[in-house]
Amino acid sequence: MNSAAFIASYFSCWSIMVVGAYLMVSGLADLVRRHNLVGEPPAPRGVLVLGRRMLFGLWDVFLLLFGTLVAASGMLLLYTEVFG
Repeated sequence: MNSAAFIASYFSCWSIMVVGAYLMVSGLADLVRRHNLVGEPPAPRGVLVLGRRMLFGLWDVFLLLFGTLVAASGMLLLYTEVFG
């Protein structure tokens, strides 16, 4: 493999890892941000509000897990590119 192709594939694997890490951090930050802090007033407890909070929580967990999967696949591609 010539050096230009290696550098291009190296940076593409690196960008896959960065996108996965961004998804992980955004999902984790949203999960942490949604918890009520001590000084905040309690949130309303209607059925729609709880359902919406649950859906946002599931979305944040999905972002966290999907970001982990994308980052791990980028690391695996990078490993196979460098050492394979």
